[in-house]
Amino acid sequence: MVQASRSNLSLENYANFSGLTCGGAVNADFPSSADLMSPREITVLGDRVVVSDNGKKKFYVYCYDGSSFKLVNTFDINCNLLGITFMGDRHVAVVDNTSDLAISEDFLTNTKTDGTIATDEQITIQGIVRTHGIDYSEADDILMMTDIGDAADANTDEVFRLSKTSVLYGVLLKTEEPLTLQIK
Repeated sequence: MVQASRSNLSLENYANFSGLTCGGAVNADFPSSADLMSPREITVLGDRVVVSDNGKKKFYVYCYDGSSFKLVNTFDINCNLLGITFMGDRHVAVVDNTSDLAISEDFLTNTKTDGTIATDEQITIQGIVRTHGIDYSEADDILMMTDIGDAADANTDEVFRLSKTSVLYGVLLKTEEPLTLQIK
């Protein structure tokens, strides 16, 4: 398991969960260097681990070889970031405080040197107030998104399931009815 630690400002790798007892302590097997300021989420494609960092408005790209993380690129972006996922080679990022997604085509292929990265497209998802989390299942072609709604109203949280996500590119998504899950 890999996580972005907001306490240690690094990626951390955890293994060997089979010997743990319920409530047992777990320690990271190894961390990356402490490069991050306010990490939000990670996504993985092949041997690359991408971290969204809201503090520096950056993507950090690490190479993972099974026993270490090596920072290979950093990319500035002009918006606050939260959840991220890959849809094939497409990198999809949640734009904080909006119902928007920022999409970058061929993210790992087109990002060989550090610098500023521009998204290829930014779209608004109808029916979502303020999205945070995002994950994609390629096998099922389903994109899941969490909506915190109005931060002042605990009853506005929802989870959205978007199917037939191939329409994500170039066409505004039509969402299915939100799943009626309350996140507490």
